[in-house]
Amino acid sequence: MRRVALLALSLLLAAAAPADAAARLAPPLAGLDQLVGCWRGAFAATTAVHDERCFSPMFEGAFLRDEHAVVGGPAVYRGEAIYRFDPRRQRVEATYYASDGGVEIGRVNLAPGEISFPAAPFIGADGKVLLVRARWRFEGPDRFVSTSEIRKDGRWKPHLHIVYERATSAPALAR
Repeated sequence: MRRVALLALSLLLAAAAPADAAARLAPPLAGLDQLVGCWRGAFAATTAVHDERCFSPMFEGAFLRDEHAVVGGPAVYRGEAIYRFDPRRQRVEATYYASDGGVEIGRVNLAPGEISFPAAPFIGADGKVLLVRARWRFEGPDRFVSTSEIRKDGRWKPHLHIVYERATSAPALAR
């Protein structure tokens, strides 16, 4: 009986090891490790609408997937971004796909306590271009503040302000 228990324990530990290793990102994406897991974001302008978002490593940490859903409004808005390292440009980039047909490809800057997204064009399904920039500032391991701006009439104007807290359980992402 003891041999069976030890075998079961060793199989359990062996099964857990790859999952734990898969939860880490490979350099140079390792600076995004703090995002792995799920978050719930509260918009500054309303309490009814919130953003559910989950980050998960892909292909042994070579990429990071970011899936989110804005719920509580008249319709659910979803998006997905894939973060990757571009070896030719020696930088982290993200491609964002929106449920309304829009796409954005941009650079990602990693710094202690923050992640910034320099100005990049968001191209809507109708072909219209909106220049967007954002910054995520961490306030500890379980909280970050996302602010974004859009370029309008030659000036940067506030767009969104969302405070994210680490979720205690994975959201359904309103699928």
